[in-house]
Amino acid sequence: MEYEEIILSCILADGFDRLIKLSAACVQLQRWIPLTIRHTSYLSRIILRDFLGVEHGNISLIPGVNILQGPNGLGKSSFLKAIAFSCMPVTKRAVKLPKELAQFDVKLFIRKAADVKRATVSVELVAKDCVSSQPPVVTVTRTVTKQGRSTFKLNNRTIRPADLDEALLQMDVDLASPLQYVFQENAQASATLTIRHRLSLVLQALVGGRELSDMKVDIKRQTANRAKLSQDTTALEQEYKSKSEELAVLQSQYSRACEFAAMSTELKELRTLLHWRRFEVAHNDYRSLTRENADTTTARDHAAADLEDAQQARDEAAIALRDAQAEAQRVSALMGEQVRAMRGARGELQSIESALRRYDDEVAEGVNLGRSTEGLESVEAIEEKVITLSKEAKRIQKTLEVQKDKKRELDEGLVAAMEEHRQAEEEAAELRRKATQLHQSVQRAYASQLIHARAAFNTAFPDAAEATIVSILKGDKLTLGPADDQQVFPPLPCKVR
Repeated sequence: MEYEEIILSCILADGFDRLIKLSAACVQLQRWIPLTIRHTSYLSRIILRDFLGVEHGNISLIPGVNILQGPNGLGKSSFLKAIAFSCMPVTKRAVKLPKELAQFDVKLFIRKAADVKRATVSVELVAKDCVSSQPPVVTVTRTVTKQGRSTFKLNNRTIRPADLDEALLQMDVDLASPLQYVFQENAQASATLTIRHRLSLVLQALVGGRELSDMKVDIKRQTANRAKLSQDTTALEQEYKSKSEELAVLQSQYSRACEFAAMSTELKELRTLLHWRRFEVAHNDYRSLTRENADTTTARDHAAADLEDAQQARDEAAIALRDAQAEAQRVSALMGEQVRAMRGARGELQSIESALRRYDDEVAEGVNLGRSTEGLESVEAIEEKVITLSKEAKRIQKTLEVQKDKKRELDEGLVAAMEEHRQAEEEAAELRRKATQLHQSVQRAYASQLIHARAAFNTAFPDAAEATIVSILKGDKLTLGPADDQQVFPPLPCKVR
C-alpha cells in the first residue's frame, strides 16, 4: 500500500463508538509510517460459501479504509476471519489468534447445516507494482471438508501450504504483521496504548521485533563495556610489560636449551651406536643359531633316514619270518606223510613176519612137497617184497633225516630272523628316542637364543622391534644398518614351533 493509503484494508467494528476509536487509531498509525514504505498489493475481494454462519457472501474492497458496519450476527467477523483462514500458512506465525484459528480445527469453519459438506473461501489480491497497465489479480482459495481435509489453490491451481506461504510473502502479504492485519481484540488494545508503545509496535512490525530488541541490547552492552574496555587496555599494557620481561628470560633460556639440544643430539648418536653394536652381537648369535638349527635339521634328516632303513629291515625280516613259517609248516606236513608211510611199511613187515612164522610151522609139521613148493614160491615172493620194503624204508628214513636237517636249519633261520626283527625294533625305538631328545634340545636352544635376540633387538630398536622379529620368523629378508654395511637376515631353514 502507498503512504497516502490507510494500512488496514478491512477494519471490523461492532459499534459506532468502536468505529470512531479504531478510525482515529488508524489515522495516527498512518502518520507514523515512513515515506519509504510501499506495499506491492492490496485486498480487492472476499468470497464466502458455507463459511461459519455465512451461506454465500461476496464483498469488494478498495485501496484505503474500508468499513463494515452492521448489527451483531450479520457476518462481519466472518469476512475478517476468512482473510486469515484463506492465508492460514502465513497466519500461523501470528502472536494472537481467535479461538477458532488458534485451535486450527478446520471443521469449525463449516456452516452447520445438514446438506453442507464443505466450506470455501476465496480472496483476490491485486499486485500494484506491475509493468502492464492492467494490474494482475491473484486468487487464493481454500476448501475444507467435514472429514478434516483442507486444500489450497492459487489461481485455480492446487498448491502446497509452504509454497503458498512463499508466494504470499513475495507479494508482500504478511498477516502476522500489525501493519497489514489486526484482529478485533488486538485493534481495541492498540487504541488504548500510548504513542511510545504504538511507535514501538510499528517499528517491530517494520524491522522485526527480535532485531529491534537485539539493537537495544547491543547499545546497552556497548555503553556498559566502555569503562571495561578502558580497564582492559590498562591491564593489557601492564601485561605487555610483564610479557616483555618474560620474553627476555625465555630468550636466555632458549640459548641454553639450544646448547643442551646439541649435547642431547650427540648423546643420542652415541646411544644409537651402542644399540647398533648390541644388535650386531644379537645378529651374530642369530647366525650361529641358524647354523646350529641347520645342523640339527641335517642330523634329524639322517636319523629319519636311518629310521626308514631300520623299518625297511624290519619289514624284510618280517617277510623272511613269514616265509620260514610257511616252509616249516610244509616240512611238518611232509614229515607227517613220511611218518604215515613208515607206519604202513611197519604194518606190512609185521604181516610178512607173521606169514613167515606160519610157513615155519607148516614145514615143521611135514607138509607135502607140492605144497612146500608153493610155500617156497610164496616165501621167495615175500622175501623180494621184504627186500623192496626194506629199501623203501631206508629211502624214507634217509628222506626223513634230510627233512629233519632242513627243519632244523629252518628253525635256526627262524630264530635268527626273529632275533634280527627284535634288534631292528630296538634300534628303531632308540632312533626315535634320540630324534625326540634332539628335537627338544633344539627347541630349547632356539627358544633361549630367540629370547636373547629379541631382548637385544628391543633394546636397540624399541619402535620397530616387534615388526622386525615377526618378519624374521615369517622367513622374510630384513635389511638393517648403514648403507655401506647392510645386514641381511636369511629366512629360517625350518618352521619355528
